[in-house]
Amino acid sequence: MNWLNKLQNRVEALGDNASEEQKEALVNWIIQNVPQDYWMSAAEECINIPGMYTEFSMRSSENQCH
Repeated sequence: MNWLNKLQNRVEALGDNASEEQKEALVNWIIQNVPQDYWMSAAEECINIPGMYTEFSMRSSENQCH
């Protein structure tokens, strides 16, 4: 199973009402398991979890500046 399948399973398990702790855990999992070039693709998988797309949009922008 690749990172995308694992991520989809995690997102499905969280649903739309993830707690802040669950969101933070998912952010950390993505950072550790998804290649940086695919963070925005990962964010699109999390589009129904409030704040996740914005989080990775900002992180991706920060990393492009460095």
